Amino acid sequence: MDENDIVAPVVNLNGTSKNELLAQVFVACDAVQNARMALGQMTPNGRDYQTAPAGAFDKANAQHIARVKSLETILHDLEAISLKIDEQK
Repeated sequence: MDENDIVAPVVNLNGTSKNELLAQVFVACDAVQNARMALGQMTPNGRDYQTAPAGAFDKANAQHIARVKSLETILHDLEAISLKIDEQK
């Protein structure tokens, strides 16, 4: 197993039910999607940086893009987990 492989819970009689595991993932996915939408509403606007030091807008924009990518990575991971759970009997 590669250290970057997504590890999902294993459905078993002593653990959380498959339906509950999937429900938990879906709740988390919804929360990340809401965060992504909220983050999109605060995309840096050049007018808000016109009196800032040179390069501030570019740096703020790069940081914003990195935050969006982080949420997209989390969402991708959660989707991979849900698929691995769903494939189980």
